Amino acid sequence: VNGGDAKPYLRHLGVLDSIPPLSPFGREKLVDMADLGELKIPAAMRPAAEAIIALTDQVCLGLLDDEYADLARHVAAKLARKRPSPIQSGRASSWAGGVIYALGQVNFLFDSATKPHVTADDLSAALGVAKSTLSGKAKQIRDLLKMSWGTPEFLREDMIEASPVIWY
Repeated sequence: VNGGDAKPYLRHLGVLDSIPPLSPFGREKLVDMADLGELKIPAAMRPAAEAIIALTDQVCLGLLDDEYADLARHVAAKLARKRPSPIQSGRASSWAGGVIYALGQVNFLFDSATKPHVTADDLSAALGVAKSTLSGKAKQIRDLLKMSWGTPEFLREDMIEASPVIWY
């Protein structure tokens, strides 16, 4: 989809227009680029991280929710802090898709019984990235960050509450 721009696909689905306009008291963007300092993203990695975060925010707002957007920012920031950072190379859309796909795997996003729910096809179409690329990047991210369904920092609140593994 247009070099990783999710807007045409989200507009086609009718979800782009359903995102409410934000009031002056709301967030103008989910993440202001000045907030990248709060995410502790090194200055040298900010351009790459900005591109990834912009895409994850766009897709999460259109298909998922704010909680996924927050988790995706957290994952992108962790990847940017890695030495050497893997996000230095590759397409931003591939990394953004991999981040969302990896979070989706550990939070059961692709299970139709969960809310929110999307298919891998929807995610692939929204980012204009092949499912195999998303899956490969997601595996790389899960391995780099030791991400699993038992790691609370990558889980949605409802998954933490439902998981007896986390309680102990």
